[in-house]
Amino acid sequence: MVVALGVDAAAEDPEAPLRVTPSGFRAAGRRLGAIDVPTVLVQEGGYALASIGALVRDLLEGFEEGRP
Repeated sequence: MVVALGVDAAAEDPEAPLRVTPSGFRAAGRRLGAIDVPTVLVQEGGYALASIGALVRDLLEGFEEGRP
């Protein structure tokens, strides 16, 4: 599975068409991890530079939590 991880969906992002919270990124990561197939996460998008790293970390931690 290839996932385009666009953190421009974050609530803090000035260009965000969505309002995804850090806990939402973690929950999405858990769901992706639960699929349990080989996965590539490609970080793309995100304009709130101060928050990108933390949001990617939230998703990755959720991904690990979701793995069986």
